[in-house]
Amino acid sequence: MADVDLVIAVDSGLDLALAAALRVDLALGDFDSVSPAALARAVDDGIEIARFSNDKDETDLELAMLRAIESEPERIVVVGLAGGRPDHALTSLLLLADSRWSTAAVTGHVGDAIVTILRGGIDQSPTRLRLDEVARGDLVSVIPVGGDAHGVSTVGLRWPLVDETLRAHSPRGMSNVVEADPAEVHLRRGTLLVFQPSADESPVEAS
Repeated sequence: MADVDLVIAVDSGLDLALAAALRVDLALGDFDSVSPAALARAVDDGIEIARFSNDKDETDLELAMLRAIESEPERIVVVGLAGGRPDHALTSLLLLADSRWSTAAVTGHVGDAIVTILRGGIDQSPTRLRLDEVARGDLVSVIPVGGDAHGVSTVGLRWPLVDETLRAHSPRGMSNVVEADPAEVHLRRGTLLVFQPSADESPVEAS
């Protein structure tokens, strides 16, 4: 945590952060799921509190992202996206790809997976994402969001994509398998959600 400039605990994320002995700079949300004990401890510890009404247009995660991007970060990491209702999980994933945070590298931890937001390059020059944490047999999925993804290519995966167009929200990029190092995803235009397993997960073969 020494190299992290700002830690935001969103609602009941405060309980998890305090239980893990993480430094918290800001606790934010409508606090409809945080425990009273965690909130009281945050106040006692002098943690900044940003309380919002339940009657609001933004989700707590969106408010946290808005606050985070104000500091002009190079990177934003979101932990704990898989919990709660399925509509919450879906909108949280889509929120990560919002263009409002396009100046930062955005990743999210979703259960046992890491999702990276890959945005197309400038002037049709491809953006490259190297999958440094994967091992042979790991599953990798690339899902286009917000429109079609153009110039999608992969390196080191069993079923290669070569300068292809993936239709928005198409499942065609699901469950590819890492077969070589380096494993990479390239994108000329559009936005991809790139899923890979967390580094501590064992390789799994596609079924």
